[in-house]
Amino acid sequence: LPQSSEQGKKSGAILLSIIAAIASFVFVIALVTWQCKKKKTKTTVPDEPQQTKMFTIWNFDGEDVYKKIVDATNNFSNAHCIGSGGNGSVYRVQLPTGELFAVKKIHMMEDNEQFNREIHALMYIRHRNIAKLFGYCSATQGRFLVYEYMDRGSLSASLEGTETAVEFDWRRRLNIVWDVAHALSYMHHDCFAPIVHRDITSNNVLLDQEFRVCISDFGLAKILDVDASNCTSLAGTKGYLAPGKIIISMLLTSIILSLFQVPLCFNSLMLMFQSLHTQQG
Repeated sequence: LPQSSEQGKKSGAILLSIIAAIASFVFVIALVTWQCKKKKTKTTVPDEPQQTKMFTIWNFDGEDVYKKIVDATNNFSNAHCIGSGGNGSVYRVQLPTGELFAVKKIHMMEDNEQFNREIHALMYIRHRNIAKLFGYCSATQGRFLVYEYMDRGSLSASLEGTETAVEFDWRRRLNIVWDVAHALSYMHHDCFAPIVHRDITSNNVLLDQEFRVCISDFGLAKILDVDASNCTSLAGTKGYLAPGKIIISMLLTSIILSLFQVPLCFNSLMLMFQSLHTQQG
């Protein structure tokens, strides 16, 4: 019996040693795991204001393009600014490859809603009369969208310039209205979901070297739910709001209210044409 008792004590001591060793091993593993997670969390926290996330829609290397855009604009200096609007400024960007882009830098005071709305509206649109979105950047130091570059700029700027306005004969002016109507028809009827622009003005109608029209600035656009009525507050530029919106403040997919904006844009073209003839006479 004494021998059996002694063996039991030895077995108990061995068992305790094994348990202690296992507990120590588990504790060490847990400690190392915790330290690794803590270190990883610290490295992912955006402490530095220069951290950037570039998301592209097509085949572009995001980070590389971002650096090239910043370099090409001298960190978005005014010398490269070709236009400014209510929610952002537009810059002409020429990359080392010779490619030209229009980069719209969103004002910092603007919330994410308009930025996200413009991206969402343009990601899946493919139409020759709607500005092509190549990509976008969301960073702590700023947000911007990368568009195709339109050589002649906005219709408004072209009509206001004495030298450029004379290039707009009746045929070209009617073609511009026709292209705008085509773009609106596509947005209302042929998109993945109906889109109402809500701010069609001569400032948001762009022209390339061949006078091809592209509608831009979808910051106020509304993507409609085809299975529901879409009631919304009034939004847009004064003088260009669809009359139906002012009366009922409701958008229905079956009624293309913003087509009322086309005659207003057309009216701008005609008034400027008449003004030019008056000056020349």
